[in-house]
Amino acid sequence: MPDLKLSSQLAHAREHLDNDRADQAVQVCLRILETFSRCVEAYVVLGEALLALDQTERAADLLRRAWSACPGDRAASLGLAAVAERQGQTALAEAWRERAAELGAKSATVDDVSAPLTRPALCHAWLRQGWYQLAARELSALLTESPARYDLQVALAQALWQSGEEQEAAQLSQQILETHPHCLLALLIAGTYWLHSEQDAPARDWLAAAQELDPENAVAQSLLGAASPLPPRSARLPFRETDAPPLDLPYDEEEDLSDDDWPDGDMFTPFADCSMI
Repeated sequence: MPDLKLSSQLAHAREHLDNDRADQAVQVCLRILETFSRCVEAYVVLGEALLALDQTERAADLLRRAWSACPGDRAASLGLAAVAERQGQTALAEAWRERAAELGAKSATVDDVSAPLTRPALCHAWLRQGWYQLAARELSALLTESPARYDLQVALAQALWQSGEEQEAAQLSQQILETHPHCLLALLIAGTYWLHSEQDAPARDWLAAAQELDPENAVAQSLLGAASPLPPRSARLPFRETDAPPLDLPYDEEEDLSDDDWPDGDMFTPFADCSMI
């Protein structure tokens, strides 16, 4: 039994899933969601587990919710591809697989234009390598051609923020929140930018919502670093009596101890003056 830290429990659920114990992964995820009801990672693992158990409709609902909060989650995109495939929507399944491939693109150099990568995939690779201004320019160009691409809007907000265009990133994040109110990156960017300003109250609400989605603030730390208003947390599940390991005594209660069971007298020194007792 792993410890009750949220990260440990999520890893435990993932281990069950990877070892063909989807039903046990479901139970772990459901327990997590009893305490952290909006934990995005738990939604993703639970959705994958339900897919493995052929509960496609329930899985689809959870994975769509997770993707709406984190369009950069590759596992959610792959899960939605599997859902579409099972539902006979071949073109949609291929589109989701393409989204997942874009997120998982390998590193690329600025001059490596001949690499077999789509333009969105190249932008994600640049983001991972820290070429934020380059990514922002290309993402802006892509959005003029496909303005409804929500995932690219979120990627642009990230690129703008990390390239120092914080006000523009915050404004874009607020626009994103109008249609996707649970977008984790947009909540973090808008909340951080407007904290201690004329929009302090909504900023605090946005940050609180972000922490609900990511209870250990791992994404906040990755995006914002030391400047994050949300510190690292060690979120834990509440203890249950069934979590206690069984009491494993070395002998039965009615069993008598032999002379050999007693400790060696040389292991301790008795009081020299018994009158002290």
